[in-house]
This record gives sequence, structure tokens and C-alpha cells, in this order.
Amino acid sequence: HAVKIAAADLVIFVDAALGDADEISVRRTHPSGHPQICGHACDPGNLLVLCDRIASWVPVAWFIHIPGTDFGIGEGLSPVATRHMQAAVSSVLQIIKDQRK
Repeated sequence: HAVKIAAADLVIFVDAALGDADEISVRRTHPSGHPQICGHACDPGNLLVLCDRIASWVPVAWFIHIPGTDFGIGEGLSPVATRHMQAAVSSVLQIIKDQRK
């Protein structure tokens, strides 16, 4: 993944995890930690460290965290999950728009 990320000008990491926050969080992220090979889950900061090591380049990076309370199998999204999803999509579109300026 780090090679593909290093080829980009902008990367947006989106993660949904258990949490009780009322809103999503959107923040810039930067290389952090020690470079390590990642499996299924990898910290965005570590991926950016690998980008720097592999390509001597780190794209502009954002991290969007979407809090959730139930990740079980079911039909449809709850009203809160729907609101969080819409907020995340709006944030992604705004980041892309701002990057093009």
C-alpha cells in the first residue's frame, strides 16, 4: 500500500471503530512511529513513514475517524451511522476541493 500512497498527491484514510463520540473527527496526519510491515490493519502514520522511506515523498494526508456502536450484521444503517457516513463523505469532498485550490 505504501508504494501506491507514495504515488499520490493526497491521501485520505477513513476508519470506523467503536467509539461514543457524537461526531466524526477529521485531522491532518503525518508520518509517525517506526517503519514496519503492516498486515490487515496499519496505522496511517506508519504507512506515511514507509512512503518517505520508499519514495522520499509523503503526500498530504488526512485521517477521518467515524465512531460506531454496533458493527454486527444487519440491514441498513442506524440514523446516527447514516449521519456519520454523510458527514464523512462531505468531509472527503471538501478536502479534495480544498486540495485543488
